[in-house]
Amino acid sequence: MIQARLVSEEWKKLSDDQKIKWEDKAKTDKIRYKKEMEGYTPPSDDDDADDDGAKKPKAKRAKKDPNAPKRPMNAYMLYANSIRASVREANPEMKMGDIVSDLCLL
Repeated sequence: MIQARLVSEEWKKLSDDQKIKWEDKAKTDKIRYKKEMEGYTPPSDDDDADDDGAKKPKAKRAKKDPNAPKRPMNAYMLYANSIRASVREANPEMKMGDIVSDLCLL
C-alpha cells in the first residue's frame, strides 16, 4: 500500500509535458493489444463437457486462458515500472522495501 502511495506522489509531481512520454507509450501498448485481440479466439465452452455429454457445473471463477493477450498498461503503470528499475540499478544492494521508500526522493 505504501509503495503505491509513494509512486503516486511522484506521478502527481510530473508536469503535463513529462506525462506525454508515458501516455504515448500507453497508446502504443493499447494498439498492440487490439492487434493481438483481432487474431485471438478464446477456447470454446464445449471443453467443459464430460464424456457422457453432461456439462460440469460452472466454477465460481472462469479459468484464465494462458494464450490470451496481456492487457495494455496505462501511462502511470509504465512510469512506475520504469522508476522501479532505475532505482534498482542505482542501488543493487537495496531490498524491495528500501527501494520503494526511496522512490519519493527521486
